Amino acid sequence: MLKKTLYATFLAFSTIPVLGLPAQASSCRFFDNGYSLSSNCEFPNRGGVFRNGEWEISIARVQSEGFGYMYKGRNRRTGDSLFLETSEVIGTTSRMQYIFRNGNYRYTVTIRPSEPNVIRLEVYQGNRVLLNQLLSRVGNLESAYQRIFSP
Repeated sequence: MLKKTLYATFLAFSTIPVLGLPAQASSCRFFDNGYSLSSNCEFPNRGGVFRNGEWEISIARVQSEGFGYMYKGRNRRTGDSLFLETSEVIGTTSRMQYIFRNGNYRYTVTIRPSEPNVIRLEVYQGNRVLLNQLLSRVGNLESAYQRIFSP
């Protein structure tokens, strides 16, 4: 009986440190199964529409054999918009970054799967930061496709 109690106590205390540690994030990687390309850094809900007082950003997965995303950014004050495609995905599985390029401009969208309703939008011209703002989810993937493909 004492042996069983000691063994049960050992098991209980030996698992506490393992269970108490946060999971380590993996680097974003791509996998090719021979038919399509996938990633361990898939955008939460495969995309969506995000907005703040000044900007509205729609992001959706490219519907093709490759792996990438479409981005449509719209200035809510002026109505000007920009469409970009084929992003670069970097970061980790706990903090993913999707990078879109337009000439010397770089648009970086950062999202954490633990907070799938908020993105950070950063816009750079060369190394100079032009914009760094948080946007909240206001629409799902279907809404994103509608906005991306509408004039």
